[in-house]
Amino acid sequence: MAKNYTRTTRGKLTNKQLTWKGIWSTSPKSMGKLTNPDKLEENKKLLNVQSMLSGNKLLQHPVKEISLDSIEWNPSYNRGLNNHHLYQIMSNFDLRALGQILVCDVSKEYGGKKAYEIIDGNHRMNACKTLFGLNTRLKVIVLPYMPIEERALVYEMYNDQRKSMSQADLFRAREIQQDEDTLNIRSICKSVGVNIAGVTESSTYPVIKAFNQMYRAYSYGVLAVVLRVIRDAYAEASTVNRETAFGQPMLRSLINLINIYWDDLDFDRLASKLGELSSREWINRVNAVKQSDVNGVMPFVEHYNKNMRSGKLDLAKQYIPIKEFDPVNRVQKLPEK
Repeated sequence: MAKNYTRTTRGKLTNKQLTWKGIWSTSPKSMGKLTNPDKLEENKKLLNVQSMLSGNKLLQHPVKEISLDSIEWNPSYNRGLNNHHLYQIMSNFDLRALGQILVCDVSKEYGGKKAYEIIDGNHRMNACKTLFGLNTRLKVIVLPYMPIEERALVYEMYNDQRKSMSQADLFRAREIQQDEDTLNIRSICKSVGVNIAGVTESSTYPVIKAFNQMYRAYSYGVLAVVLRVIRDAYAEASTVNRETAFGQPMLRSLINLINIYWDDLDFDRLASKLGELSSREWINRVNAVKQSDVNGVMPFVEHYNKNMRSGKLDLAKQYIPIKEFDPVNRVQKLPEK
């Protein structure tokens, strides 16, 4: 007969038979603690907040375009402004990288006047207020009204949870939110035949994992071209290319290269020249000259120009800061072959 064990007060095991009846009959004091009404209610609130913030459910809350002057900050639970951090955001501000701002509808506490309390995004919101004015309207995620104790709990749990959220989690959440850029990125990747790690049903090669570079390429209008060039260059990918071809270092350099030389490149030639070396070798070459090559494109330019009599890329162009090539509305589609 198998032994059943229970722990003594010293943490040692005895062979006293343990049954459900025994638990309820011999531990009235400890069970009383478990069923404490106040504690039970507290845990119910905790479960509600966890459910509200869990992955996809967070983005099922309505997204509203509201005026910044209607968003309040509550210092009783939300951290204050760090001026250095605020300045950093403002000096490198990019609306495309703003991310989601989370607020709670607190109109009930303002006599029915439309009012919201910032849960996440205080520095980004204040950067927008300073740069664009109080009447600026932004799209934010709006949580339903809850008492201040629960708002503080949401603030704490959301910030803890966000630290552990993967880029794939955020991408899927943005899809549910119907974020236009994210939906377009998903569509472009599908049209090129490139999977997105942790998002698409398949994560087999070709697959992209560098989410930040994916959004960056899209913002420059070159995502489809970059993906197609890498896909064609490493169609029969070795193990090393499978690991690095769509990684951050390669993507960063190729995004810069294609952005700078958009009007000069023959994309088929670029794919062919790219495939002459492994992606690992390209990364090594870029790293070898990174002190003098701010955009990480020099090795690609030199190899592309090799044995060409005409149509060479202008060497001087590669040194111009990448921001000067930021396009307004570059077409997000594959170039015709």
